[in-house]
Amino acid sequence: MVRAPDGAVAAAGAARKVPFDLDLGVDARGRVVAAYSRCSKEPAVNGGANATAPNSTSGVGCRIVVRDLAAGTERTLPRSPGSASDVLPSVGKDRVAFVAVPAARRLRGKAQLRWRPLSGKNANAKARVLDTGPRRNGPASIAGGPANVDTDGTRVAAVWRAQDEEFNSFDSVLRVGTFMRKPRQVAFGVNGEVCNYDQVLAPTLTPGNTVTYLETDGAQWLLARTSVAKQAPSFGLSRTGEPGVVVTSAAVDGTRVVVAETTSSGVGRAAGATRIRQLPLGPFAPTAPVPFCDAG
Repeated sequence: MVRAPDGAVAAAGAARKVPFDLDLGVDARGRVVAAYSRCSKEPAVNGGANATAPNSTSGVGCRIVVRDLAAGTERTLPRSPGSASDVLPSVGKDRVAFVAVPAARRLRGKAQLRWRPLSGKNANAKARVLDTGPRRNGPASIAGGPANVDTDGTRVAAVWRAQDEEFNSFDSVLRVGTFMRKPRQVAFGVNGEVCNYDQVLAPTLTPGNTVTYLETDGAQWLLARTSVAKQAPSFGLSRTGEPGVVVTSAAVDGTRVVVAETTSSGVGRAAGATRIRQLPLGPFAPTAPVPFCDAG
């Protein structure tokens, strides 16, 4: 749905049967655009961000759609070379960062963080790989893999979730890089013997070479921010959700944060409505207001 400045609300494009990978960005001409995928077969309904949203890489035949919100027009991008499915897109300037499911047998079980120009001759052929990781692993309900992507046209942030068999944990890792340099880890969450549930998700690249993200233990969440040059987090607002409600997504826009909270019947099982909340960003401090494992 799109809400115009005059308050008019209208549907943008055809509906889908699952919550999907919508991301807002600003293109090279300064227009606000929405990027998302459409698939020939919808993804599994759980196992993505916070193990409640869909696992986007489980969709079949997905292609990226970029919609100009002011003009009301959209275009579908061809799948990137060698990809069976492109999902989790984010637009910044004249570039789109996304996750591809490689078709090659040697890359079975893998997903790749890629980028490509939005315009120019043979733009799709210029797709480049930034990172490669597991597409899915662990139990079906919390299957790991790429969960979030964000770009500002210069930097790229991605959250990857994966099972660590050596330490018997299921972890989430936030990495940030550039279009010319492989992403490096700047934040993480660990679900294991020490931390029963600790998850990072929903990165937004912010001014000052920083990235803002959420950390949650399932029942509550806090907003964190760190320099992308080193892991030095500071912490902002926090919220304890209603019983059975978990945070599944967020975005920072200037002085506000917009979060999505979904009713859940357990890890990996969405069971009701999703509510959108807009909150003031507030100040950040070096000490976390809630004792998460990573936050201390």
